[in-house]
Amino acid sequence: MRQPTAQRDGQRSAPRRLALRVALLLVVLLFGACGEDPPPGPAATLQTFLRLMDESSIRSGPSGEVLADEAALQEAFALLSHNTQTQLRERADLAASLAGGEYDAWNILIPGRFRLRFEPVTFDEVIQEERPRRATVSVRGRAPGEQADIPLVEEDGQWRIPLEIPPAAETTF
Repeated sequence: MRQPTAQRDGQRSAPRRLALRVALLLVVLLFGACGEDPPPGPAATLQTFLRLMDESSIRSGPSGEVLADEAALQEAFALLSHNTQTQLRERADLAASLAGGEYDAWNILIPGRFRLRFEPVTFDEVIQEERPRRATVSVRGRAPGEQADIPLVEEDGQWRIPLEIPPAAETTF
C-alpha cells in the first residue's frame, strides 16, 4: 500500500527542514563569532598610545606657529583611564579660567612629556586577574637599564593607561 503523495512529501521535507535550520544556525553562529575583534591587550594598548603621542609631537608650522596632530591627541586621550581623563578635564577647565577661551582636555597632554626616554624593543605584559583587572607592561630597549614598567587598568572591557598628573600649582592673585 502506497501512502498518499502529500504525506510522503511531508515526511521527506521534515528532515530537510531540520537540516536547513541547523545549517542556518551554524551560519549565524559563525558570522556572529567573526563579527568583532577582541579589544587589544595591555601591550598593544600601550604601543598604540606611544605611537599616537609620537604622531602628535609638536612641530613648527610654515609661519612659525606651533602645530600638534589634534586627532592623534584625541585618540591617545581615549586610551587613558577615566580618572586620568577627569584630571585632564579639570586641568583644561583651570587653564580656560586663567587664560580665557576654551581648552580641550586632550590638549593638556603635552606631546613629548608622556613618552619613553628610549627606543622600545620588547613589550611583555603580566595581567593580574583580581577586579578591577590590572596589568603591567615591561618595556625594554636595546641598552642595559633601558626598561620601564607601565601600569594599566581594565575599564569597561578596555585596557587603559593611568597617568600620574601632578597637581596644579595654586594660583594666587
